[in-house]
Amino acid sequence: VRLWIVNGARVRSIVLAGARPRPTRVALSADGRQVAVGDVTGRVRLWRTDRNGAPTELAGHRGVVTDLAFSLDGRRLAAGVDATVQIWDVNGGAPMVLRGHRSTVLDVAFSPDGRHLASGGFDGKAFVWDADGRANPRLLAPPGRSAAVGVGGRYVAFTDQDRLAAVSTSTDARYTFHDADRHPGAISVSADGAAAAQVDRQGRIRVWSPGGSARPHHVYCGAHPDTIQVSPNGGHLTADCNGNVNLWTSTGVPIGGYVAEAPWQVSYDGHRVVTTRRGRDVEVRAFPPPGGYRTSVAVGPQNPTRTTAVALNRDGTWAAAGRESGAIRVWDIEKPARTLSLSGHVGAVRHLAFASDGSRLLSVGQDATVRVWILHRGASSLVLPGFGSTPHSAEFHPDGQHVITTHEDGSARIWSCDACGDADTVLALARSRSS
Repeated sequence: VRLWIVNGARVRSIVLAGARPRPTRVALSADGRQVAVGDVTGRVRLWRTDRNGAPTELAGHRGVVTDLAFSLDGRRLAAGVDATVQIWDVNGGAPMVLRGHRSTVLDVAFSPDGRHLASGGFDGKAFVWDADGRANPRLLAPPGRSAAVGVGGRYVAFTDQDRLAAVSTSTDARYTFHDADRHPGAISVSADGAAAAQVDRQGRIRVWSPGGSARPHHVYCGAHPDTIQVSPNGGHLTADCNGNVNLWTSTGVPIGGYVAEAPWQVSYDGHRVVTTRRGRDVEVRAFPPPGGYRTSVAVGPQNPTRTTAVALNRDGTWAAAGRESGAIRVWDIEKPARTLSLSGHVGAVRHLAFASDGSRLLSVGQDATVRVWILHRGASSLVLPGFGSTPHSAEFHPDGQHVITTHEDGSARIWSCDACGDADTVLALARSRSS
């Protein structure tokens, strides 16, 4: 390896002795004082150009070094080594090893502020990692598959060959459901990941019950449902069937139905369901039927656009409805006159989700943005842009620091979210961004 030094019209070179066996990648720090060389064995060596002496060898996993990159301040060095990304402190120590790619890492690069690292691989995936090693987003389901997030954000379900997988968003827990359709329509998963359902290519609904057989029950709807939902507690299944919301137990036993239209949502405790009628009115009813509880709210009768998204908070006391126009209304179910009107999206609202404490609301718009609304505080909002593939749905992660999104390309991802903290923190962030 030869280092060329240009000083005006003068050019001289230095041979970096010991750069063997065959080097595969070299990198020069921004200040020109450090040179890193990787080789076919996975060794990475570091030379200082402003002093004599032998290079420093950075310990790490063995494998071909496919790329190298210094942070702008020269304090850290990143390398692609086979299917891993490794980050060193140039002063020594073991590397941080980042795993996520399924084949060779081709490129690595630090952001100018050094807070993030991007990596691209031969598997067609690109990750943006936080400097502490967390992927942002962490890829839960790769593009090209159907994915769904359970209420509460604890589990994400996606197709995996002839299986349906439900993976935890915060641990290594995983459920596997066999005899799944490889190319399903809608899918859904319970809050704890133990129950799931999918619509197969014939329009049948395959349902896996919690604690039951690993093989699915088959439910026939009489139509090809576009939307299904496993209740958060895993005990029931709902689907839209020819203008009705039909209900079954998780073992496929029919319960009944409501004359209603999609969208709808079952409360977290499984006792209430919010549905729409005539595309405008929003009703909250007892669940499952029959039941005596029922309340109806006309959401924006002055606005003829239809309701496109609904949500209930965890204890089923507040509901939200989004409109084709982009407007959102939130109201107290026991006192329907207590409402909040939210506006900001351009185009239809595609999905709504409450935070676990009910203080915030996530909305996904057709305008490819996700908004975090702070309720009961003047309904301030922060926009979360930059999602690449258009987001289809979003849920708050249980840790309050991340958002989980599904996308039109079939992928599911976890994103760091500064705007997902407590209301005071989010309001302070909103004020700082607007100043």
